Amino acid sequence: MPEYKAGELYLVADEKGYQVAKVLAVEPGIVHIRLYKNAFQERPSEIDLEKLELGRIDDPDGFGMGHVPLKPETFSGWGPELFMVGTVQPEELDGYNVWKGSNGGVWG
Repeated sequence: MPEYKAGELYLVADEKGYQVAKVLAVEPGIVHIRLYKNAFQERPSEIDLEKLELGRIDDPDGFGMGHVPLKPETFSGWGPELFMVGTVQPEELDGYNVWKGSNGGVWG
């Protein structure tokens, strides 16, 4: 199983094409990701990070998720392809910090 690191951006394929998942944090048995709403019909060769957005639940073209705590094997099951390595900004950790403060659960 891959060893995920905070700041890594992955492409994950779904029925819409490709979406971008960013690793926010990694803890024993948990990988915390941010899933952007942007969908690419074909695997992109470049991504303008400034244009990635989460959107809102009522957006007609879908929405992303600011924080998703997953078991590493669950995330690996999505078939993530490492695209690039970036950094995690403090404001991106808002959902993670709420999760941590409330002893949240893990998906998968």
